[in-house]
Amino acid sequence: MCDNCDKIREEMWAEIRDLLNYNRRTKGPLAEELAESLADIRVQAEEAGREIDDDDLAVYTEALRAELIAMRCAFIARTCNNTEWHGRPPSFVLGAWAGQSMQMEQSHSLAANLLRRLFEEG
Repeated sequence: MCDNCDKIREEMWAEIRDLLNYNRRTKGPLAEELAESLADIRVQAEEAGREIDDDDLAVYTEALRAELIAMRCAFIARTCNNTEWHGRPPSFVLGAWAGQSMQMEQSHSLAANLLRRLFEEG
């Protein structure tokens, strides 16, 4: 693996850990940036005469954290030599993963339906 790939992987893993530890009192750089951005959004909403509910903000924060983590996982996958993901754009990796997940879910659904029919008939 090249030095640049090693560096990117280390950075992405550090950012993932930071995002996973978002709710800790002391935040890392990416989590701190995310918290500041969300605070700015809240201020902008209040200036516009709209209030953001704490529960709504928590849900939005979780969804955004998940998206940021997924993107970093795709960056890690693209740095892995001798894989189908090596050098591919992160969007390609994410799309391929989504496609594979959909195929697995469809296979599980078909298998479950087949088993249910067999048990109903037997």
